[in-house]
Amino acid sequence: MTRDDIGTVDDGFRVLVDSHPDLIARFDRELRYIYVNPAVCRTVGKPAGWFIGRTSRELGFGDELVDLWERALRETFKTGRELTFEFTATRGGRPRTYRCRLVPEPGRDGSVKSVTAAVRDVTEFKEACERLQDSEERLRLALEAAGMGAWRYDPDTGVDIRDLGFVRIHGLRPEGSFMLVGEFLKGLHPDDRRTVLEAARRAVTERGVFDAEYRVIMPGGATRWVRSRGRVVRRPRGGGEETYIITGVAMDITEARAAAEVRRALLEEISRRRREAESQAEQVRAILENLSEGVSVVSSEGALLMRNRMARDIMDGTWPPRHPMGYMREVKLYRPDGSPMSPAEWPVTRVLRGETFRDEEILLERPDGSRLTLRVSGVPLRDEAGKVSLGVLTYRDVTELRRLERAKEEFIQVLAHELRNPLAAAFGLVQLATGRLDGRGRPAEPDAGAGTEADVAACLRLAEKELRRLQVLVGEILDGYRVANGRLPLDLEEVDLGEVVAEATSPYASGLFDSEVSVSGPPEGVKVRGDRRRLVEVLANLLSNAVKYSPGRARVRVGVERRPGEVLVVVEDEGIGIPPDQLEAVFQGLYRATNLEGRMPDGLGLGLYISRDIARRHGGDLWAENRPGGGTRMCLRLPLAPE
Repeated sequence: MTRDDIGTVDDGFRVLVDSHPDLIARFDRELRYIYVNPAVCRTVGKPAGWFIGRTSRELGFGDELVDLWERALRETFKTGRELTFEFTATRGGRPRTYRCRLVPEPGRDGSVKSVTAAVRDVTEFKEACERLQDSEERLRLALEAAGMGAWRYDPDTGVDIRDLGFVRIHGLRPEGSFMLVGEFLKGLHPDDRRTVLEAARRAVTERGVFDAEYRVIMPGGATRWVRSRGRVVRRPRGGGEETYIITGVAMDITEARAAAEVRRALLEEISRRRREAESQAEQVRAILENLSEGVSVVSSEGALLMRNRMARDIMDGTWPPRHPMGYMREVKLYRPDGSPMSPAEWPVTRVLRGETFRDEEILLERPDGSRLTLRVSGVPLRDEAGKVSLGVLTYRDVTELRRLERAKEEFIQVLAHELRNPLAAAFGLVQLATGRLDGRGRPAEPDAGAGTEADVAACLRLAEKELRRLQVLVGEILDGYRVANGRLPLDLEEVDLGEVVAEATSPYASGLFDSEVSVSGPPEGVKVRGDRRRLVEVLANLLSNAVKYSPGRARVRVGVERRPGEVLVVVEDEGIGIPPDQLEAVFQGLYRATNLEGRMPDGLGLGLYISRDIARRHGGDLWAENRPGGGTRMCLRLPLAPE
């Protein structure tokens, strides 16, 4: 609106000012109102006629406000120049800020004829500016505290370098408010300039987000790492075109990158040491798993934390992972003399009580009724306060060792018995024969009746029999030793199994034994590759045991069955049988079944031990079964000889 327009109030001007939200009034040179628009009337609450021809002082406005208005109006009339000022007035019970613009209206002679005042309520605008200024200050303080700087890039002006934090971070020496991109890039490391440009290109064309890390060459030549993040803001440009700016913040990350590098190195070291620890732990686990002793670790509350394979085997796999004390209530523990142990004497209780003990022998009866003899050691581990935090228990199953010790004692007794009898008999017979000789070593003259020479011969034959028996016992001992060391010799050849069976059963056809042995089979032409003497020895041992452990007149059946690629020989009796849980144990050296009812049978208890080894070295096997209705079935399996 030009001054000529203001000077001429026509209908168009009145419509414009009447509908304007600002307060608009006109004053003559005597400072009287000559026009007010409806906004003034609404604000003051008076009609337009109340204003016209009167001054503000006459209308009773406050003296302070009137003085300000009158000074401003007189200044405008005097200078003929526009004047803008702000004042405060109370409205609705609260002070409000107004901005007034005074525009002089010249007359035809060039002097100021009247002044138009346009007043606008700028309270909210001022408050918004103050809030913006406060936010900018807080942002500046936050960026400064964080070691960051704000920046803006405008394609038309370049990089805004007015922020002191941004200047400090980049080591700039600004000569103005903006810097061309090319000049800014000169301060970056040559290897990173393309990275920054590419990040800007992607931000503008793709993602709308700028994010780049780059190195800055400081004035002294030092290199610092900087990370900048920003966002693209698009703005319309005339002619339907669009422009943009990128605004963001930059941060010196040199120390952060160094710390990250240290952290990375530490993590790598931790990872390496963890791998080493895991490898060592795996080695320890492998060692523990393959120990011949059981190892268990319990917490201070008695919870099972770890146990190795042998411990699982010893405990029959029934120890619940978290409730060892519950398991101990299911088993029975005994002292070596067989008397029950109280819970206070249990190894796990003692070690958690802080006791250390070594190689103490106990008897463990598992829930299934089986018994083990264990040698137990315990060591408590204490924390820094001296309290027991862990308990380590080791178990060695010496059940077999104790059995062998008992078997050894029994063997010595049996051996002494078995050797003494033939030796005593042979010694007595030799003494008797010697007594029948004269001083020159010839049979003496008979006193009466039978001839002395015949008596001497009979004594020597009986002595020979006892010595041969002794020879068999010694051979059995040697064979047992060879089996234990894997040195039992075999003389392999093609053997007719029928001949082997016939030779082994022939002594029982002579009537010397109170027994009845029947043979079914084998079919003709059954050949095996083996040691004939050893196979006869196996069958003879099986027949001897069948007769020995059968009460009264023994009835023994020998059956031979040919199968594809093998032959099965079964020796079956009606004797006392073998306890089911000892069908495998009888093949151990020196083992005797527990159902012998106090009898001390002949032999050393090595026969089945040697026989099974012979069978397996022929590529077969030997096992025992209980016969339905009573008695035992000994089964010998051998591979057929190749045709």
